[in-house]
Amino acid sequence: MADAQLDLDSIIPEKGEVTLGGVTYIVEPPKLKTIIELSRIYKLFQSSKKKEDGGASALEALEIFHNVVEKIIPDIKKDSVDISFQQAERLIDFIMGLAAPKELKAAKAAGISPVEKKTLQPDL
Repeated sequence: MADAQLDLDSIIPEKGEVTLGGVTYIVEPPKLKTIIELSRIYKLFQSSKKKEDGGASALEALEIFHNVVEKIIPDIKKDSVDISFQQAERLIDFIMGLAAPKELKAAKAAGISPVEKKTLQPDL
């Protein structure tokens, strides 16, 4: 048996629930690829608010969004996702929040920063 062990299964985030159209759906915690896709979607949504690109960024984001939602919430099919822009942004935030470990969420709620910024001072 090895001296060092790492149990990655012990840090799998919990599932969540989302209600849409009066129906509650189970939301799977996002995998790394999904987190990256959601970050991209969020950036595209934000850029579509600022640019006048004829809605190209928003349409691209919407297509990616539908594909990601279908992976994370299997019961919601691509063609049945008809939500507002604000609902889409909130859903992205919610899903991204599922990726954070419970300990980190508890620390933030308690006002504790997981990383303190320290300045190194040279010896005088």
